Order: sequence, then C-alpha cells, then structure tokens
Amino acid sequence: MTAIIITGHGQFATGIHSALTLISGTSPDVHAVNFEEGDTPDALGEKLAKILKIYENDSVVIFTDIIGGAPFRQAALLASSRENIDVVYGTTLHMLVEATLEKDDYDAARALVAQLLENAREGIGSLSSYSRKVPPPPATEEGL
Repeated sequence: MTAIIITGHGQFATGIHSALTLISGTSPDVHAVNFEEGDTPDALGEKLAKILKIYENDSVVIFTDIIGGAPFRQAALLASSRENIDVVYGTTLHMLVEATLEKDDYDAARALVAQLLENAREGIGSLSSYSRKVPPPPATEEGL
C-alpha cells in the first residue's frame, strides 16, 4: 500500500485535495496538511510526522508545491530517515489523480513516483500546442 500526503503553502494542500476528491473520490490514505501564515516549519514537521507514524510499514509519497520551501524541506527531512518515503515537488492535480488511481499497483513509493514524473509532462501544455496535434472539427452549417 502507498499512502499520499499533500502539503504546501497557504491552503494549497486542502484546495488541491478538494479538487482531487471531486475527480477521484475520497480515499482514507490521502491526507492534506496546510502550511499557513503563522505556522512554524517545526510545527508542520510534527503534523507530517504524526501522519507518517500511521504508515510506518507502508510506502508514502509526500507531494509538495515548490522545491526549497518549508513544506518541501520538512518532507525531505522526514524522508531522509525512511527508505519507503519519496517527496515530489511541483505537484499538479493531474499528477495527484494519477497517483490516487495507480498507487495500489506499486509496492515502492519510488517506483510510483518514477511513473508519475514520466507521465507528468503529458499533463502540461497549452491550447495552441494541443491544437497543432489535433485537427480542428469539421465545420457545420449549424450555429449562430
């Protein structure tokens, strides 16, 4: 089993978790931990550690918003003491949906993360680049 923890600045974690729940449903092993104004990095680390304790014998992927921020640093610190934890930065909703749907297919957090990172590029683009790949629909006489 692989558990998921989402953390980031402000209400990043609960906000993206809310969107994730709308798309893929609720999952008891997906957790959101905000790092809000006035919180200390140590307090965030304690919240993350408390959740990690539940999954002592399981793989865990901690998704963070940006590299170098307090949420990433606290997650990295905790991951350094356990082989079965990996930390992802630059988290997107696309990535979380895939992680939630695929997490039980992987025994190791690092294997899941490798697949997520490989597929993440496909989830980022622009309308103009997408339009070049897909031919426009045929014109119809209906419309305004």
